[in-house]
Amino acid sequence: MDGLECIEINYSFTKECNGVFRIDSEYYKKSALNLINHIKAKNHCILGEHFDVSKLAGFEYTKYFTEENTTTDDYYLAITSKNVQSEHLLLDDTLRIDKSVADEFLKRSKLKIGDIIMSYTGEYRRALTLEQENLQLGPNVCRLTPKDAVLNPYYVSAFLNSSCGQAILDKEKTLSAQPTVAMSRIRTIPIPLLSSSFQTIIAQTIKKGNKTISSSDNKYKLATSILYENLKFDTEHVAHNNCAIKYYKSVLNNELRIDAEFYHPKYEYLFSLLQNNSLFTKKIGEIQAYNARGVQPIYSSDGELNVVNSKHILDTTLDYNNFEKTHCSIWDSKPKAQIHLNDILTYTTGANIGRTSPYLSKERAIASNHVNILRLTQGYNCLYVALVMNSQIGRMQVERLSAGSAQQELYPKDIDKIVIPFVEESLQKEIEKHIIEAYEEKTKGLSMLRLATDAVSLAIEQGEDVALSWLNEKGVES
Repeated sequence: MDGLECIEINYSFTKECNGVFRIDSEYYKKSALNLINHIKAKNHCILGEHFDVSKLAGFEYTKYFTEENTTTDDYYLAITSKNVQSEHLLLDDTLRIDKSVADEFLKRSKLKIGDIIMSYTGEYRRALTLEQENLQLGPNVCRLTPKDAVLNPYYVSAFLNSSCGQAILDKEKTLSAQPTVAMSRIRTIPIPLLSSSFQTIIAQTIKKGNKTISSSDNKYKLATSILYENLKFDTEHVAHNNCAIKYYKSVLNNELRIDAEFYHPKYEYLFSLLQNNSLFTKKIGEIQAYNARGVQPIYSSDGELNVVNSKHILDTTLDYNNFEKTHCSIWDSKPKAQIHLNDILTYTTGANIGRTSPYLSKERAIASNHVNILRLTQGYNCLYVALVMNSQIGRMQVERLSAGSAQQELYPKDIDKIVIPFVEESLQKEIEKHIIEAYEEKTKGLSMLRLATDAVSLAIEQGEDVALSWLNEKGVES
């Protein structure tokens, strides 16, 4: 029995609060059962007593989220599981739904400020409290709408994201290829009734964290706008002429690329603009010291070495808090996959091809096989180059250079051909400053969100006074 867990329960116990009649061993793990008993032994309530829990009906998704309705220019954003992070909304990769369709047929799925949104299916179960309007409920997420003011929504979402809430949600997930928590089970989750003052402190901490994250996003946008302004770049001014005539010699010079996209006139316009409005231009191949993809590691939940894979490359930063793990031995055995401070990482395969971000952490990490590592020669500003690659200037070139039919691919040899326009060094330094500030503020904001969820767990396990004292030590005012 070494390393195994054994529990003996009565048949009558399996019928208590078990509407789906689960009899698998995972459902009766001691740690989760002890936690639930601990919560129920104190002042608590049941989530469904104070929140309406609902999700998008299957027919609503298949009937209304059609290609026509999700490609319109007049739309609401529909929130999906990949948009829901722990306590904050990530709108890098979004699903659209036509406004007129949503207003007429999906009225019950309109989201409001103060609603809790939780991803209930897939790898993660994350929750957040909404702070903005004009959003729709999308697939694979559920909505918790307050019925009264007994529970602060921010406190409830923090509880669901805490180690205590995650233990209960992990217990309730079905064991299948796509783990899912049923709405009926979410409604039965016990919530500790902590004091309203403590709930308010948690809410204030989360709001402050999200405000800091929003400031970080604005710093990155400012850096991008400085780049565009100095290069006089505007996507709306890109040439719209769709016809180009090329001689066969041009095809030979471009490795036999015969697809129309490669010769679209907008790229000639782009290269002309970059040449005319920059101090000089260089191809990546002329300024790189290393340019290669990572390797596919063996993941390990108890590993200590970070692994960056493509899903961790977000629209403007890296998802530093959710890197995968592997064993430290891989660091020495796979030197070509090592990531160092200021290396430039690019998403090379699939839907978000071209996303690029510098690695700004001092922690050791390796790149997976769908992440490209770019290291520049001395004298070139890595953060500036990363911003250019991630901007529309770089993304347009990725669109031209990438290849593949079922799945787009961007290879190191293609990255070598990306043209980087260089502006005055003072402007590069200003852009670098904003990127570093954005990273620091994002790190600080996410840290505050983690403090809130950790404080909830601490209050449940050791009491509110201990949790408040801990928050004060961390600089959170009570």
